[in-house]
Amino acid sequence: MRQAYIESAAVLPAARGAGIGTRFLHWCEDVARQRGATVLTLAVVNGNPARRLYERVGFVERPEDRCESCVGAYYSACLIGLPHGRCGAAVMEKELA
Repeated sequence: MRQAYIESAAVLPAARGAGIGTRFLHWCEDVARQRGATVLTLAVVNGNPARRLYERVGFVERPEDRCESCVGAYYSACLIGLPHGRCGAAVMEKELA
């Protein structure tokens, strides 16, 4: 399994709901495939409403990798606070055909 990882992504509040996040994720999938990846992975901070987008485009949570103390989640918390009101994160992945 060759894996690609989305480190960080955000859409400005004023631009949400316009399909930008969906197009971005499809672009990430295309680039990952071109580079030989078979799985695309990301982490989503608990409570982040973007999780619905990730699920809609085919990402699923890997429960065994639930990371209540993920470094990335803490980094986000230190950098921008807890915008969604909860600590921790979930690892999500999508198999690429």
